[in-house]
Amino acid sequence: MTSPAYLANLLGDAIPSDHCRQTSASQCMQALVKSGFRPANVLDFGCGDGRSIDLFRDLLPEARWSGLDVASSPEVDKRKRADGEFITYNGYNFPLPDESYECVYTDQALEHVHKPDVAVMEIARVLKPGGLFVGQSSSPIIRSASGTLRFMGSSGSWKTLA
Repeated sequence: MTSPAYLANLLGDAIPSDHCRQTSASQCMQALVKSGFRPANVLDFGCGDGRSIDLFRDLLPEARWSGLDVASSPEVDKRKRADGEFITYNGYNFPLPDESYECVYTDQALEHVHKPDVAVMEIARVLKPGGLFVGQSSSPIIRSASGTLRFMGSSGSWKTLA
């Protein structure tokens, strides 16, 4: 069994030192909009059934919403709605121009992609300068393209687990 001290040493700054509470991506978006963030266009990475359309219609009715996901997944296969722009991608490269979105949003999708580091690079590529990436993941530990386990510390840098 792994000791708590070993894990604390290994994970370092990925473990909060305060009594912070978990915040969802939708709560973050609500706070950002309340503080004045008004993107004209939003990309939902891993949009699944498209449920975030309702969130963005309520928060930013003037914004253009686009959803990006693979051709088939349990969530995509349940999609019934046709009231959004749904874009299919190959799981690696976004079929979108550089600097085309002011906000990329994701809710529990990044941990499901095969190469999350490639996805993060694609997200950075399609974000306009000054744009925001808002999201959440159920796990801070991600398997990278090289097959090693990685996690992001509070400093924003990736740490590799040997």
